[in-house]
Amino acid sequence: MRTDLESTDADVLVATNPALVLGLARMGSHRSLRMAQEHFLFRHRPHQLRESLKRYVPLLDAVMSVGEQDAERQRGELRSADVHVTSTPHCVPAPAHAPSLGRSKIVTAAGRLSPLK
Repeated sequence: MRTDLESTDADVLVATNPALVLGLARMGSHRSLRMAQEHFLFRHRPHQLRESLKRYVPLLDAVMSVGEQDAERQRGELRSADVHVTSTPHCVPAPAHAPSLGRSKIVTAAGRLSPLK
């Protein structure tokens, strides 16, 4: 990873999971804009991981959080850092059909059904 990050000529590098975020922060070239794109709420991260992210994320140029409330929390955690924190909320388009009346015995779901997001 270090070799690839040091030799890339990319203008922008985006890391989308904590291991990659930490690697990008520690080894990414300053020739590129380096940013983290979060897919989970910061508070749902294990304590030790949150501490590592608070230590290394300030080395990045920007962080995109899953929502404005989480972005505010990260700004508070990183208050002394010179890193831009913004949000890009997960969005769902308006449904094309009326909601179910709840009478069907069939349930269909897509995505992760867990409290992490």
